[in-house]
Amino acid sequence: MIIHFIKRDFVSHKFYWAVLGIATVGAVPCMFISEAFFMALFYAYVLFSLIPINSLTGVTWRSQHIMSRNYILALPVERNRLFLMIQYRALVYWIPLVILALAAPVIVPSFKDTVDCYPVYVLMIFPCIFWFINSMISMQLSGEKINSYLTHQKRLMEWGIIMAVFFIEVGIMLISVFGLLGVPFVCEYLGDAGSKVLPLIAVTGLAVNRFFSSKKRWLAQQ
Repeated sequence: MIIHFIKRDFVSHKFYWAVLGIATVGAVPCMFISEAFFMALFYAYVLFSLIPINSLTGVTWRSQHIMSRNYILALPVERNRLFLMIQYRALVYWIPLVILALAAPVIVPSFKDTVDCYPVYVLMIFPCIFWFINSMISMQLSGEKINSYLTHQKRLMEWGIIMAVFFIEVGIMLISVFGLLGVPFVCEYLGDAGSKVLPLIAVTGLAVNRFFSSKKRWLAQQ
């Protein structure tokens, strides 16, 4: 069934795949000349990875052509597996960014300082991605819940709490990534050993917490 959904997602977003392919063919040879092309391709890949998430979770404010969460949960598949299928479907759109991130320490001079901790760098990539995927799922589920509140004040208060937690997690993620990449003002506080180990622990902890939190909420009855 997961293959069926991945094929369906590809057909729905084939225009974006085509545009990304053209951008990649044009930018890859140029990034050896200037890092600006690498960063342009990086941002394009990040934007591309965010495109499908709104069509995967089936929240109530979806477009009419997108399956609802009630319909997805009614499929004859174990519910935990259904949630994992959303993770896999979302992860497909992160593959170009993963490949670019894995190659960055080799092809981009400013990233070559990470080569001495490349295994940790690789291990850091996947928790970051899963944290982002599940943060977006949590945001959608929060919007679904908050839209049911009657008063504007209550909705505003809930959004304030959600965004505060989100930006705290973003701060921890940025500090962790900067520590791993050897940014001086971050490593000064983390220390030499901490700048390699603590970021990985922090990011993995956030990713695991977000995964189980979003899973519990997505599987809950509306």
